[in-house]
Amino acid sequence: MNDKIKLLIIISSFPKPPYLMDLSPWALEQTKELAKIADCTVVCPTPRLWIPKILNNFLPSKLKKWSNVEIKHDFGEITALYPRVSIRTYTRKARFYSSNKVEKSWFNVIEQAVNVKDFDIILAHHPMVEGLIAKNLKEKYGIPFITIEHSAYDPFHGNDEYQKNYSEVANSADAFICPSKHVLNSILEKYYVKNPTVIYNGGAQPIERSRKFDLSGKIKFISVGALSEYKNHRILIKAFDDSILRERAELEIIGDGPLKKEYEDLIKIMHLENVIKLSGWVPHELIYNKLDEANIFILISKESFSVATVEAMSKGLPVIVSESTGISELIIDGIQGFVVKDEDRMDPKYVSSVLRKFVSDPSIIQQMSDAALEVSRDLTWEKNAKKIFEVIKNILRR
Repeated sequence: MNDKIKLLIIISSFPKPPYLMDLSPWALEQTKELAKIADCTVVCPTPRLWIPKILNNFLPSKLKKWSNVEIKHDFGEITALYPRVSIRTYTRKARFYSSNKVEKSWFNVIEQAVNVKDFDIILAHHPMVEGLIAKNLKEKYGIPFITIEHSAYDPFHGNDEYQKNYSEVANSADAFICPSKHVLNSILEKYYVKNPTVIYNGGAQPIERSRKFDLSGKIKFISVGALSEYKNHRILIKAFDDSILRERAELEIIGDGPLKKEYEDLIKIMHLENVIKLSGWVPHELIYNKLDEANIFILISKESFSVATVEAMSKGLPVIVSESTGISELIIDGIQGFVVKDEDRMDPKYVSSVLRKFVSDPSIIQQMSDAALEVSRDLTWEKNAKKIFEVIKNILRR
């Protein structure tokens, strides 16, 4: 007899077989750990984009990937369902400016996909709109829900309807989880949250032993993240316009995005082609190989948390992060790496000065590597899932 707690997970960004497996891979890793202690079913609304298979050979690659998403997929202990929703409800614009319409459409689809009454509790990734759906399912079926806010941006945008709905979700959720104090405190300045809690993300796959570095050549910096504005790669590229860094360091940026062409042009204009490499998109499982080749990880972005930084630390890399990321709460400046203050992260010369600390004294890389690795040991998806499960058990005991 299966007496595990039955958990319904609602999430729109989740690996979608067969071609979109790199879509939020962290969500699958977290769910795999939850599935060891709960009976998990994932419902992942997916845009309806049906095209006859006979035309597949003529479709653009991106369109082909989305049009062939499976309806159902078994990930071992996890069943994932991909019910179709109108493509008009799947955009960020629809979430921010037509949240009631999106919720109503997705609510009906989810009710058709599963028997909601079979579940003990709902986990909604993102208060909007997944959390709004969970709130309305709670009102209809009496099933408690928890929601996780992954974004430092979403709570403060959208129209009045969106913000009203967000407020109702925050007040109704049986637990409102944030990945950092940074995100939670900013939300509490705007919204009343009934049951707030902080659970740091996972992502670490810690190496067993202290890492040893060959520092005889150039110091190798690496950054992993979408080439989007909030990742702040423009400032990082400009920071390498420095005589010492040009001669004794190099940077590899992994990721793709709308600013790729701009960054390629910027690198050429600044004559940094032999210093900075844009590697584009790399499959998630191969990123660890890239981290093994690097000496220091850097991401001076503004976001709720950075799983990429956790992954780098677990490979023994010292890190440079901005104060604007939740991960900075776990890093002591000068111990696991360096924390760039908000007022300085947009200053290329200041960022250069931080980078030069590693170039001027490479011995600190080894010291910081050990400290970063130690912090990462508490940031696995296994430990993250166990903390979420404790929240779930406490709710069901009420």
